[in-house]
Amino acid sequence: MEISILPNTYRNSDGTFNMDSSLKLCGQIAGVCYSKHGFSSLEKESEDKTLNRIETTLNNGHHSVYDHVNVTLNIKNIPKILAMVLNNEHQYTTSEKSLRYTEAIDGMSNKEIELYNKWTNILEEKIKKRYPTFEDKHITKLARENARYFISVFYPTEMIYTTSIRQLNFIVSVMKKYISQAQNENGLKLAKSMEEFISLLDKLGLLEERLQGNIKNRSLSLFGTNLKECNEYYSWVYSTKYIGSLASFAQAQRHRTIDYKIEFSNEGYFVPPIIMDDENLVHEWNKDMESVDSLLPQGKNVIICEMGTYDNFLLKCSERLCTNAQLEIMMQTKEVLTKYINALKEANSSLYEEFKYNYKNMIKEAQKGERSPLIVYGIIRLLIIICMILQLIRGDLHNAFLCFWALVSLFIPIFVQDKFKIKLPSTLEIIIFVFIFASEILGEINNFYGIIPYWDTMLHTLNGFLAAGVGLSLVNILNDNSVNIKLSPLYITVFAFCFSMTIGVLWEFIEFACDRVLNSDMQKDFITDKVSSVEFNDGHITKVIDNIE
Repeated sequence: MEISILPNTYRNSDGTFNMDSSLKLCGQIAGVCYSKHGFSSLEKESEDKTLNRIETTLNNGHHSVYDHVNVTLNIKNIPKILAMVLNNEHQYTTSEKSLRYTEAIDGMSNKEIELYNKWTNILEEKIKKRYPTFEDKHITKLARENARYFISVFYPTEMIYTTSIRQLNFIVSVMKKYISQAQNENGLKLAKSMEEFISLLDKLGLLEERLQGNIKNRSLSLFGTNLKECNEYYSWVYSTKYIGSLASFAQAQRHRTIDYKIEFSNEGYFVPPIIMDDENLVHEWNKDMESVDSLLPQGKNVIICEMGTYDNFLLKCSERLCTNAQLEIMMQTKEVLTKYINALKEANSSLYEEFKYNYKNMIKEAQKGERSPLIVYGIIRLLIIICMILQLIRGDLHNAFLCFWALVSLFIPIFVQDKFKIKLPSTLEIIIFVFIFASEILGEINNFYGIIPYWDTMLHTLNGFLAAGVGLSLVNILNDNSVNIKLSPLYITVFAFCFSMTIGVLWEFIEFACDRVLNSDMQKDFITDKVSSVEFNDGHITKVIDNIE
């Protein structure tokens, strides 16, 4: 690592920092609160008086006056993870080299280079095939942006970092605390980088021991614990949590008015959506990720807790809900926006009306695809109510009850989603609504089972796929909301198939029981031309009666 101070009022000719002069200015500023004639008189006061004020403020913890002097550092070969640590401590300004726009080779291990080049080539082919109108340079940029997920967070980068003398020394104090408590391999590796960072700052004359008291025993703000228990809240302030890669988290840190914490856990790896349609590629991606897991690749998922204000979240949305944003963070922002809007709407908050008035495009983007199920639900509900009224006019209470039951059935998916705070895919919701209408209203009341051949067979087939979809949704909910469980695609497929078969068999039991006990005809076997049973023969040998008309 290499650190140098950019041109600054307090930079000495040898490139070091003139701490004494900066402390003198801050000591004079500290007297403004009590000065009758303002700062101009403090500049002329005796040096002893200024030094005395410096000693007093440094020793009593009144360190805010030392935020008046900033320093800008050019930090070369700083590990990405250490840059993330610095970027999480407010206040600061930073400009950092981005792997979205530059090719990453120098500083990588042979394994990282191999995987970076391999997946750059694979992804270029996938992107060309999917988006043939894209320019080659744009395709290469997108491919590299995704291939960088294999690069370690210890990859050396370069950043220009500006902060105050007080803040810099505070960061050193919490780094020292982290160093003393570091445990696992990656933690010790980060601690070693911090030690080098502190040593270089010391050589530049940037450290003042009395500004490193850490009286409140604070820790680095980046690392949290038990974040899965973080309660989500959406109002004038908000708190949310989600799973994201280390690469996406680094992007999120650009929003400096929002606070973040991360926690390492067994959350797997981010997989680019461009390859999600190819199970073999997904498997290969995850296998390659596992091969560099010990290097802590940027594609490794972590639990992210995000906290901020309503206004600052809207600023984030305005920057991240666009085609130029990194895809992963755009998807994360859209997901949080959807939850935010729904929470405000459910709480009947005045913020929702303001949101709706000022940010129609954002709401439209967040709720894209969500109106279709509601439209289908509304149409089908209206048709069922009309049908129920007609049955009541005819005096057919049995069919009227079927209509009522259909209305109740329509409400079940909505109730489940609201009660358990889950979201079924829009397509699955629509299929459920259509299935209820086709079986109860068209099939039972309008006798489509008798009028249209194979109507019952068609619905049973649809029910099989429907049950499989519900099974997939249940497993996806478990996958998305569990910290310690990550199920393989093969397991999910087998579970969905078994779930569908089980539901189908149980339904046949219900139909048989109803036909047997209630003398109904749920199995729709009213056209029977062949019966075999031991009941027809005293010798308890099966007898077949054929050609029934």
